[in-house]
This record gives sequence, C-alpha cells and structure tokens, in this order.
Amino acid sequence: MQAAEAGASVGGRVRETRKAKGWSLAKLSAESGIPQSTLSKFETDNLSLPLDRIFRLGDALGLVVTDLFEADALPENRELPGRRSIARAGDGRRTLTPNYDRRWLFTDLLQKRMFPLIQIVRARDMGEFGPLLRHEGEEFSIVLKGRVQVVTDIYEAVVLEEMDGIYIDSRMGHAYLNAGDTESTILNVSTVANQYTPAVNDSNI
Repeated sequence: MQAAEAGASVGGRVRETRKAKGWSLAKLSAESGIPQSTLSKFETDNLSLPLDRIFRLGDALGLVVTDLFEADALPENRELPGRRSIARAGDGRRTLTPNYDRRWLFTDLLQKRMFPLIQIVRARDMGEFGPLLRHEGEEFSIVLKGRVQVVTDIYEAVVLEEMDGIYIDSRMGHAYLNAGDTESTILNVSTVANQYTPAVNDSNI
C-alpha cells in the first residue's frame, strides 16, 4: 500500500492510510497497541508521537516508516556537523511484525537520512510473507546470522550466506526470507534521498 497523499502531516497520512484500508481508529489501536485516544489526537495534529510509536504505526499499516514522511512536510534542515550516536549490543527500539522482529538503531538522532536496523527474518516463503514491499529510496542488507533469500519483482531470487550483502533500489518490490534451518538476522540500512526524519517530540506521549 502506498503512503497517503503529499502535503499532509504525518498524522494526516496515518489517517488517510487508515481510511484507505477501511480501518476504524479502534482497529488501528488494536493492531498497533497505541490507545485510541492517542491516535485520535495524533491524526488531528494535536499530539506528537515518539519515533518508536511511529514505527509501530507503519508496521501496523503495512508501510515502511519513511513512506509517512514527505519532503514538503519536513521541517527546515537543522542538521549540525559532527553528530554521533553509539549503539551498544542489544540497543534499539523494537517493533514486531509477522515477517520481521526489528530493532531500530540510533533513534536518538533525528533529522537523519539513513534508517539502520537489525532484523530477525521470520517468514520462510512468499505465501507466509505476503505482498512484496516497496518504498522510496535505496537500501543495503548484510547477513549477520543464518541464510537469507532475497526476492524481488525484477531479478531472480538469490540466497545470501553469512556476511554476504545486497544493495537495492527500494522502489523495486522486495522481500527477505529465512532460507536456513535456524534464526536468520540481517543488518538493514535504508535511505530516502534528500529527506530527513522530522524532529519528533518524545515528551508528548
């Protein structure tokens, strides 16, 4: 499913996408684990949400989180030189979907071009995975553990072994599948060209 129309706020995009799916606020609340009253305020721009909750909304709606952000809705670029963030083993904000167990890394850095995350690949075939994913930008993945099959709608499927990697145009339909007998884990980094994540107020929960 595509993100909602350009020009809307992030909350507005969530509302438009929810309505396009025929979901009520109660349904989105049940799928995301976010209270209905919070969602109502967020969709009408009366409340900001921290990034981890926006990730959960994207997962619930079947969107990559970058699809919720459009260039015309982003704040003026206030990027400062010399920024850094350190991720220790086990760090990250976790979101769980039928296909992936995700840990989003470096979430303390806002207004960034890249979205790095560690993903445990759960689905083992396309029947289990569902429709291929597609979103703006590019991405690369490195297999940290196990074996992973990468399926696209253009190229022949390929199996990656540990420390193998792949770089793709994310607009191409794609899926990562567990191709081994044990748990498979990848490091995935996606980017949206010329866009930044917006500054989200973590205090307004």
